[in-house]
Amino acid sequence: MTTQRFSDLRIWQAAHDLALNMHSVSQEFPQEEKYGVGGQLKRSSALVPARIAEGYGKYYLRDKVRLMEAAKSDAVVTQNHLLLSRDLGYIDGAQVDELVAAYDGLLAGISKFIGATSKRKAAEKTDAEQPTKKNVEEGK
Repeated sequence: MTTQRFSDLRIWQAAHDLALNMHSVSQEFPQEEKYGVGGQLKRSSALVPARIAEGYGKYYLRDKVRLMEAAKSDAVVTQNHLLLSRDLGYIDGAQVDELVAAYDGLLAGISKFIGATSKRKAAEKTDAEQPTKKNVEEGK
């Protein structure tokens, strides 16, 4: 399957679903946490699919990798907010374990995407450096 847009990426779909889940989870927090850990949880989880989308749109490999690494960082921050929310008694421990594991899977997926993209770009570069018949004939 050819990826036509960022929303076709499985990592974006997983990150988007998790962000929606974090939004729902944070709605159950006490009102005083609307701008506290609940708000931080929503913001950090929303940044993950946003950075994946932005990275997908970049041409240069270094820019793609930088944004995918930022998405991984935001996912880890979200895991931290989940653990904090559990310890503050806002989320059930079993639910947090499930969500942290889902983010672990997402982190692995983003790492695989970075590796595959890097290999593909390296192969494209190698192919571009191969001499063509025309270049050989012209002495280039």
